[in-house]
Amino acid sequence: MTIVQIGCNDGKDHILDFCQKNKEGIEAIHLIEPNPEALEDCKQTYSDFKQARFYNLAIVPNDADSIDLHIPRSRSLNAHASTLKNHLKDHGHISFDTINVPATSLAGFLDSNKIEKCDRLYIDTEGLDCEIILNFDIEKHNIRRIEFETLHSDGFLAKGKNYNSCIEKLKALGYKATEAGEYNEAYEL
Repeated sequence: MTIVQIGCNDGKDHILDFCQKNKEGIEAIHLIEPNPEALEDCKQTYSDFKQARFYNLAIVPNDADSIDLHIPRSRSLNAHASTLKNHLKDHGHISFDTINVPATSLAGFLDSNKIEKCDRLYIDTEGLDCEIILNFDIEKHNIRRIEFETLHSDGFLAKGKNYNSCIEKLKALGYKATEAGEYNEAYEL
């Protein structure tokens, strides 16, 4: 089984629980996080997984070489790091640091890492999830399950056009809704 998690943060989430329960059946876990401090924490979290690969990278809707990442100065809240400055402001953060990080599209990441089959794709990009899915050729990349945060699909705490278009796209491709983590939706073939 191959797992790709975009926006893994420190790795302490329901995906880790799934990986621990299914460790023997996992060939590779690709953990992607643009915040370098959070990625270091994730490396510690997944230190018992020889299948884990780590990428300090932002996944964005369209190809890019790099992008600005905004990180709250209160590091205990690094889960809200985002490429969208207003997203942090909407979460109540008034001070944050901005760093430039490498970036690519989801297709660019999968192609450059020669990932031809992905059994489970998790996306939590603090506001870009639906845009990433809408700009991605799902059929080409053989994804069995897609789970993504829907809470901010069309802005802070909003679901609208992006959300509806994303769900329509998944259903048109034959995906069916299934159980997901908090604030997320999941679809499987």
